[in-house]
Amino acid sequence: MESQKIIFMGSHPIALPLLEYLFSQNSNQIVLSGIVTQPDRRSGRGQKVSPNSIAHWGARYSVPLFQPEKPGVETIEWMKEKGCDLILVMAYGHILGKAIRELPTQGIFNFHASLLPRFRGAAPIEAAIASGVSETGIALMEVIKEMDAGDVLDQEIVAIEDRDNLESIAQKLSFAAQTVLKRNLHALLNGTFTRTIQDLTQVTFCRKIEKDDVRLNFLRPAEELVFRIRALTPHPGCVIYINHEIYKIESYQWIGNVTCKPCQIFEYENQLCIGCGDRSAIVIERLQKPYGKMLPVEVFLNGNGDFLKYQRVENFDAMKPFEGKVFPF
Repeated sequence: MESQKIIFMGSHPIALPLLEYLFSQNSNQIVLSGIVTQPDRRSGRGQKVSPNSIAHWGARYSVPLFQPEKPGVETIEWMKEKGCDLILVMAYGHILGKAIRELPTQGIFNFHASLLPRFRGAAPIEAAIASGVSETGIALMEVIKEMDAGDVLDQEIVAIEDRDNLESIAQKLSFAAQTVLKRNLHALLNGTFTRTIQDLTQVTFCRKIEKDDVRLNFLRPAEELVFRIRALTPHPGCVIYINHEIYKIESYQWIGNVTCKPCQIFEYENQLCIGCGDRSAIVIERLQKPYGKMLPVEVFLNGNGDFLKYQRVENFDAMKPFEGKVFPF
């Protein structure tokens, strides 16, 4: 029996455990025949052109790579050449057209980083953390024309704990995706899976993260700001503006029922705080000054004692939600 060939499409390191499992299954029955990922980009302080994590992994294991700016006719021809019975997608970064969707004989399926139907769209991890929900997960779904609207085959729940941030949840989700693949790979190849139609009354969408999302509105309750900070930590990270300088911050806790004003910098029970709305305040745990390193607040203040002379941060009152019922919003 000829082996079934699988093409993977993805560009983010969240998919690496999934790829590791796929590669471990290479045999006479299953072959990872190729990877489609985004082109090498300039990154880092030196702005050197370098491959993304998926491309680097593929080169390391000698898996054929194709890196188009956008998937099109050349991508389809490359897939046909390599063999394409099944396409698996995770965090690729492009909408896939009809010709690609109809290419594999066994279908095309996406590992989406939320518990669908909530958090369809571009930034489901950030949106889930920022919303304050206690859990998220991976949804294995069929890829159709409408964004993230296909039938769901399986889901794996991941808890969002008090100290979790974007990095830690992405790591949890990466292994959850591997778990989902282990449960479903042979069913995908044999067409023996079951489907669940998404409940349209529960659908929400999340937008792309924008440049201004790192700025905070301190008129909002502290709880909301802590969720936002955790959702963007460590990258791109939330910032405060003081004396025309930008400081990156980390915060995982807040206090309520305190006497303070929004934007006020103050110390409370040996903690550095910034006042927010509803008589609440965020507790700053780590700080990074321009061109410096992210440091625990105690270490930061030891080397930057004059920081406490500043009494206020600048406010940004246009903070937009990550999630909405209608897309775009």
